[in-house]
Amino acid sequence: MRLTGGQPRRRTRARCIPIAYQALCLVLALLSLSCGEKTTLSLDFTPKPNAELIDVGDRIRTTLSREGEVQATHPAKDRFGTVCEGWVEEEPAFTLRLAQPMPLRLVVQALDPAADLVVVVTGRYTTRCNDDFEGKNPGMQVHLQPGDYDIYVGAIEAQEAPTPFRLEVMPADLNRPFQGLSRNLLQSALERRDAWTSPANPQQMLQLLQQLDIQNKAIEAPVPTQAPKVNATPQHGRIDVETSLSGELVRIPNESHANAALWPVAPTCGGYVRAQGPDVNLRIPRAFDGSIECTVSANSEVELAIQAPDGSWQCGGKNADLSATIAWEPWTAGDYRIFVVSILPNAIVESELHCKSDGG
Repeated sequence: MRLTGGQPRRRTRARCIPIAYQALCLVLALLSLSCGEKTTLSLDFTPKPNAELIDVGDRIRTTLSREGEVQATHPAKDRFGTVCEGWVEEEPAFTLRLAQPMPLRLVVQALDPAADLVVVVTGRYTTRCNDDFEGKNPGMQVHLQPGDYDIYVGAIEAQEAPTPFRLEVMPADLNRPFQGLSRNLLQSALERRDAWTSPANPQQMLQLLQQLDIQNKAIEAPVPTQAPKVNATPQHGRIDVETSLSGELVRIPNESHANAALWPVAPTCGGYVRAQGPDVNLRIPRAFDGSIECTVSANSEVELAIQAPDGSWQCGGKNADLSATIAWEPWTAGDYRIFVVSILPNAIVESELHCKSDGG
């Protein structure tokens, strides 16, 4: 029996919920809110009281292993709508906490060879499930955004006795494909109103629609795993900052084809950049104790990634208005490689990069 997510991602729209229908569902939900109906939506997934917290932080370097046992007695469809098959426990076994976007792989190994288990990961606008990932062992390889994710371990059939298992969370294997995002996300969210736990407002509903649109776009294209050529010639060459290092430093219009995964060269970073290398090299002529702030504004959701001369990285800075800002201090002398990072793979990103200093 194969579950959703157990098969390779297929480029088909037959099972996708039309965007117009999704928008109509959200409008109806918003109307119900305005009419006084108390509807809640869980946008921030917090650890359940009985779930063990696995706090990965901002980077995963080695395999994190946890053991437990499962006695699955609740139909997964009742808990997650039509997204998953099989049976799960009432509470998650673990809550996975990520401080940064992260590509990772997780595998559940049944310590009883006769057991046929499943795994469900839910949180941050997404629910994914699998039963056969490595042989008979369930698991998945995913690129997750920061936040808390509940991990349910279950079984193909309802269980009369507990089954011991081992969960392993490890860095992604870049030679393997990443699992696609749930096509049934919005439908499941609307079906599960009784499980929503925090107040919903129109802005949050709009965020859900935006996230769904991002996921639908991501489904249409294969996720690239090639790494950018960090030492390649940057798109806009090397920008030599004047010796004074005061006020505005550089403002660069930019268009990038974000078709390379950043995490192979920057394990603490997520997202996609131009395969040919950085968008710009910013040369700092002398050590600078003050703050230099770089901001990128774009036509889509972006982040920034900066590699210092010593090889260290700083990534993220995403704002709510399709921009991202990183302020870094102190700056040592040398070339800083600056990447405009797309949340979506294979995206054409039109952006403007602006760096300024406090004149320190």
